Amino acid sequence: MYRQGFRSQLQKELGLSMLLALRVSQKELLEQNAAQQQKLLSEFQAALGKSQTAWSEQAKALAQQSLNAGLQAAQNSMALLLEEGGPHERGAVRKAFEEGVARMEQALAVGRRIAWLSLAASVVALTAAICAIFVHVIH
Repeated sequence: MYRQGFRSQLQKELGLSMLLALRVSQKELLEQNAAQQQKLLSEFQAALGKSQTAWSEQAKALAQQSLNAGLQAAQNSMALLLEEGGPHERGAVRKAFEEGVARMEQALAVGRRIAWLSLAASVVALTAAICAIFVHVIH
């Protein structure tokens, strides 16, 4: 009977030791997973930041290119009309100038659209990052 009690006590203690070891192992695994998820999240955020910067730079370059093209077209039209010019050409110069201004306004509108799209993409990226952080915190 004493052996039976000793054996039972030993089995209980071994069982508790095993449960404790499993719990510690599980906790370490969860910490490792959390660290890995944090690393992946940081990498994702860095890539997102780089993409956002690239999008913004591309939008600026495109807007500048459109503006330069509009200005060049207006200058070319004015120069051509002035070379051919006479008193009756003033109306044509004025018309060409107005067309140049209209082209510049169109280029600016395109630039504004691109800037808004870039801003929208940034908001989407920020929302995705916040969601990823939120999911990370929950788990």
